[in-house]
Amino acid sequence: MQNNNRNVYIIRIKVENSKVLSDAKKGIVRQGWSFGELDIVNQDYQCFKKIYDKSGLKNLTRRRYNNFAIINEIKIGDICIVPKTSNREFLLGKVKETVRIDEGYNGDFKTYITLEDLKFISYTESNASEKISGTFASPYRSPNNRVFMNSVFEAVDEIISDNYINHKGDTISKIMEDLDDDLLSLSQKIVSKINKWSPHSLEKIIEEMFVSNGFTLEDKNRYDSNGSDVDLEFSLPENVLLSSLINLELNIRKENGLDNEQGFDEKLPRLFIQAKKKEKIDHDIENGLNQLLSDKRFDQRNINILINTSESVSKEVYRKALDNSILIINGEQFARILFQHYLTSKAVDKLKN
Repeated sequence: MQNNNRNVYIIRIKVENSKVLSDAKKGIVRQGWSFGELDIVNQDYQCFKKIYDKSGLKNLTRRRYNNFAIINEIKIGDICIVPKTSNREFLLGKVKETVRIDEGYNGDFKTYITLEDLKFISYTESNASEKISGTFASPYRSPNNRVFMNSVFEAVDEIISDNYINHKGDTISKIMEDLDDDLLSLSQKIVSKINKWSPHSLEKIIEEMFVSNGFTLEDKNRYDSNGSDVDLEFSLPENVLLSSLINLELNIRKENGLDNEQGFDEKLPRLFIQAKKKEKIDHDIENGLNQLLSDKRFDQRNINILINTSESVSKEVYRKALDNSILIINGEQFARILFQHYLTSKAVDKLKN
């Protein structure tokens, strides 16, 4: 409901005028019918019409005058809303100084009011802002409007309250934090289930996740007597540009009799994965690193990943891994990736079917 001691106004400005727009963003809201002798401040209709006609302007009607004169009603403490102060944004402020004439201003737009407690509000940042901006086209489309809709009063009260929540900026972060907490809880449940699987099941789900995202399985369970162990090897997803470059190189090699040389496609990075199913803290995690490092095809240009479903990894182990271009993914991180890039798409597929 409307605060009985405060009115709400929607006041439009000439946003195409850079000075008028700049001043509005500082809380100085200028109106554009105050040049020469012509100003609306404290003048009745007949006096204003006389000056208006003398100025050579035409078509002044009582209705137009009444709309102009709304500026005189505004009192200290009222709320003014100014549409379009930037793209899809309006200004909302409390009246600090009532209407006056800026005698030092050259040209039109001498009449102004001053606002304080400025808020720049996106049209769609909240339900409250949508209720207000939704009235700009109708019913409050005149240059100056006194508001009579309870829904707008309620929206204004919400925006100027200490508990106002919008859907952007810091609030987006808060929303994401809430979702992140939910995802963390879900991830922990997924990890708990993963750790009940067999190692073969873990490798299988990793394989399916990467294949469903465009990777091609090239080899699996490759190990030797030197201690190397690569559970999964993938080639990268196909790319039209990359395929064109490979074909170009193959043609060049063929034309120059170099068919037996190592091809460009064989030099492309591969994805090597070692998967370890561990609970809590894995005190032998470096063994997984060494198994990747010992592979005869290990190359820092490849994408080398150690998935370890333990809860945490020490900084020392992370440092050794990164120094050797190996990415370690712990249990909670893997569960998030699995959820985002595999389980969700599977759920969507089930809904489609």
